[in-house]
Amino acid sequence: PAMQALWMVLGAFFFATIVVLLFSFAFIGSIDLIKQLVQMEVPVLVDEYEGLDGHYLVITGYDDRKGVLIAQDPNFMEPVEITYPDFEEQWEYSQRWAAVVVPEAQSAFIKDFQFAGREEVALYARAEREFERGYYLPATDFCRKTLELNKHYHPAARMLIKIDMMQQKWESAASRLRQWLQYHTRSL
Repeated sequence: PAMQALWMVLGAFFFATIVVLLFSFAFIGSIDLIKQLVQMEVPVLVDEYEGLDGHYLVITGYDDRKGVLIAQDPNFMEPVEITYPDFEEQWEYSQRWAAVVVPEAQSAFIKDFQFAGREEVALYARAEREFERGYYLPATDFCRKTLELNKHYHPAARMLIKIDMMQQKWESAASRLRQWLQYHTRSL
């Protein structure tokens, strides 16, 4: 028991040390911003969709001659190449969600960048946490706040539809879905 307690304390200290020494945030990205960060040797975590399923990748490079981003995909051992148009199409579903995690010492290099959408991404992350815990009212509130900042933030709009459907609020879900489809089909 004493050794187990020691390992737990050491593990907690190690984890706390790592968290304190890291600087991270999520934002709404662009391919140009990803390329700037990659040039600075800052890998960028992105959320893309293939079909109906979300999937995270880490963008580690690019090749403008070939028109591709180079990504580490957890489904493959070797890095994969994704054409800019394919990436843009798959990335749009998550509203171009991206995140960076760097050592605190390196954070000064990226703090001057203009990262769009940090506030709405943070609010939506809170909505996701509440939703996962089964707290639909706070999740709804965070989605509404997100949409006040960006009325076309797709993930928040989709979550409101999902919450309405889970609560069997069919008319509300149908109305939200019509609004979302009306905007989404115009933007394609």
